[in-house]
Amino acid sequence: MSAGRKLSYKFTEVLHEFPNVYHIDPLYAGLLHQRYNMDHYDRAVSEVSHAQEMVDAISGDYVKLLLKDDCDSRDKCKSLRVTALARMFTFAKRSIPALAFLDKVRQYMASLEDDVAATTLMNKYSDVLPLENDPFPQRVYEDEIADFVEPETIEDT
Repeated sequence: MSAGRKLSYKFTEVLHEFPNVYHIDPLYAGLLHQRYNMDHYDRAVSEVSHAQEMVDAISGDYVKLLLKDDCDSRDKCKSLRVTALARMFTFAKRSIPALAFLDKVRQYMASLEDDVAATTLMNKYSDVLPLENDPFPQRVYEDEIADFVEPETIEDT
């Protein structure tokens, strides 16, 4: 497997781990937005995606140059190879801050799945979550909402 394919494969793995902002569960998206700015998350995913695309393009261009008759000597082929690797690793190196940010997000999301985080969520959203034994929301009666709604709308027609 070539270096370009390996880099592209690693970037693809990262991109599959971190979905698009619009594909994240709304609860997790809200929690993520409280801790991290979602624009930063979206930008980091975009940077990794761009790095993957550039690595693919560089490796494709390198193969095209090798297939041409310009590569007549071994030294010229080796210099093309070194140049292509340097360009690919430059894009990989530039994506390190985005990858570090995504790793922090991954660690935070993993901590949300702990029991402590679940307890915190239950305490925070206890007023909107149903009771543990009751799978349905609690029933609202007319006399409880009479103060909030005008009586004409509640009367039976």
